[in-house]
Amino acid sequence: MSFIEVLHLPTYPWDAWLNWAYRARVWAEAGTLIPFDSPETWVTGSGLASYNVAGHHYPLFVSLMAVSIALPAGDWNDSLVHLPTLLCGTALLLGCYGQCREFGISRRNALVGVYLLISIPLLAAHMSLAGQADIWMAGYVGLGLVCLLFAYVREDRRQLLLGLVMMLLALQVKREALIWLPLAVAVLGICWRPRLALAVFLSVLLLAILAGVSGITYVDIPGLGAVGVEGAMLRLPGIGVYRLSEFDLLDDYWDNFFVLGNWHLLWTLLAFTVIALPWLPCARTRTFLAAFYLSLASCLIVMFQFTSAGQWAEDWTAINRLPLQFLPLFVVAIMLIAQDFGAVTLRKPVVRDYIAPALGVVAMGLVLFCVVYLPGDGKASRPIFAQGSDMNIVVGAGSSNGQSSRVEEFANGVAIVSSGARLIDAGQYDLAKVTLSGNNRAEPAFFWRNGYSEQDLHSIWLPGPGEHWVDLSANSNWRDRVREFGVIFYADGGRSAQLESVELFSASTLLRAQKLVRDWRQPQYWTQSSLHFLRAGSSESAVSLPLLAAIILGAAFISHLLLRGNPVANPVLVLLALVVWLILDARWLENRVHQAMRTVDVQSLLSSRHLDTEGDRLAWTLVDGVKDKLALPPARILVMSEDPSMRFEMLRAKYHMLPAAAWVHEGDLATAPLRHMDQLLILRRHRAATDYLPLQADELLRRIENPGGQKATLIQDLPAAMLIDLPKNARVKRVFNE
Repeated sequence: MSFIEVLHLPTYPWDAWLNWAYRARVWAEAGTLIPFDSPETWVTGSGLASYNVAGHHYPLFVSLMAVSIALPAGDWNDSLVHLPTLLCGTALLLGCYGQCREFGISRRNALVGVYLLISIPLLAAHMSLAGQADIWMAGYVGLGLVCLLFAYVREDRRQLLLGLVMMLLALQVKREALIWLPLAVAVLGICWRPRLALAVFLSVLLLAILAGVSGITYVDIPGLGAVGVEGAMLRLPGIGVYRLSEFDLLDDYWDNFFVLGNWHLLWTLLAFTVIALPWLPCARTRTFLAAFYLSLASCLIVMFQFTSAGQWAEDWTAINRLPLQFLPLFVVAIMLIAQDFGAVTLRKPVVRDYIAPALGVVAMGLVLFCVVYLPGDGKASRPIFAQGSDMNIVVGAGSSNGQSSRVEEFANGVAIVSSGARLIDAGQYDLAKVTLSGNNRAEPAFFWRNGYSEQDLHSIWLPGPGEHWVDLSANSNWRDRVREFGVIFYADGGRSAQLESVELFSASTLLRAQKLVRDWRQPQYWTQSSLHFLRAGSSESAVSLPLLAAIILGAAFISHLLLRGNPVANPVLVLLALVVWLILDARWLENRVHQAMRTVDVQSLLSSRHLDTEGDRLAWTLVDGVKDKLALPPARILVMSEDPSMRFEMLRAKYHMLPAAAWVHEGDLATAPLRHMDQLLILRRHRAATDYLPLQADELLRRIENPGGQKATLIQDLPAAMLIDLPKNARVKRVFNE
């Protein structure tokens, strides 16, 4: 399915089209590796490069992989250039299989390891939404560490050399390798020369203490720069400068490792392997893994808990992507420990082997009892049913077919289907079932009013077409008397939306169980955050399926450990773990089928020019309308919008404008740096109020001039944007009045 999606999707991830693919496309179209300035340098005119990109300092490897496809193809194809990512994913699987076999694991169990690797949802997302560097880091860093593990356990110099070479090559992929390479060397030092490693650590610690007492917190290293703490900033040569901060991330780790759908049961199994380390028969495997786990945990704690890099963990942009780079080692470690404890050569189970798994199932039953049965039944005697055809389209226009309301026209991108005036006691109803259909994929919202002011209007987002259960009792705004309810639809490129029905229920045990299963199976489609985290069904689920699976397995393993006193393999427990993993993977595969079908339905094979979102469709359309009039480098174009919140549309416009060189201004015209710009592209408001008056070109032109009084000239005026030619040293004459 990743192959299907790569060939249909254009460059999808945010950081890919903003940085990696942007550089590659410029190089491919120029036919040479030209330099880039940072946006801050480029906009002031002090730089020397024709283009700017935020990742101008990124290593070259990922961009060069895309160029290696574009140049032989003779043209930039936004899908085809990501074929190397698929090859990288294939190499990961082959490398994992090969190393498992080198460790003496049987073919069957090596294939189990490959299955564990490929079934990790986050890895599948990075293969399908190609264009970023993390999957390549998983190859070089993850497999490189597997080589070093083999080198230490088997004393194999060839694997040592291969592992070190792969870690060095990772330096050409992403800057995190500047951290992982010393970490790998430190792990090897701890394993092979523990006394020397301890002496070095104590010496460095002593020097740091003495320097701190002497008031020396950083030093300048010739050719590298400052290293240490200067003021409130931590300076690391080649890596970056980070403000010393403190973050509380335990809840973020819990959500991403156990609650969401990123990893299946990987972290639960890894926790078991850590607990089992003291009983591990192979001392060398135990030493290496213990040293690695401790070193990695220490590194991540310092990085995320005590520096400004913790913001990337708190907003979930890096909390999963960094561990992804070690995924091959995690999987191989699980298979090695399973082999050492006999879990891959199972004996015939005896009666006591069933006790621990049974306790795990009991734990699952207790959780389900608490979330499904314990809340009890609701108060209302009968549900409220509103057929779509009985509701009114109060904003926008459409038709009724006797059962549903079909929205075909939108007013400023919005349509509202309302129940009309009602009087409902909110306390009597706990659940809503909203059934939608049509081919409109923009996320709608279920809304209600418990008053007549703007503050009395409340809403909950819905995923799109389908049957959706909403837990109203969990929303504090569902209270008092509800006077109106309905659905808000948003435009999606001319596609229609249909409201089939809205039902309000008083919750019962059966309805909660139905909602729980429906929540688990609710498809989650790709978004710009899908490479950072993936939800396991609805975010409103009373208990997520991955968390329930972790509870089952965790209770069973702890029971087994308490009953047996050691983690020797229990064949029934191993079978339970496999069954639970397969259930999670079945949910993920169902989701992937839904996603692949949508991708094939809305994107063209090897010819998609823009993402299938309303914002990117707008950006592509407006750029396509003015592309033949865009000035090419060395000319410079400033992109802005009447609505600064249209950041996505502005940044996508910059990508679509290539080979024209642009800079995105996220403020109003009064603060726009026009002095070094040759053209100005202004996006008009996309979704505006009904009384919105579009920006007039003649009014704008009167406000832009240069010191000599020369005015700007209009090149093209479109409904969605306007392109303006700027005089040299242009400036804003007076504050732009919105």
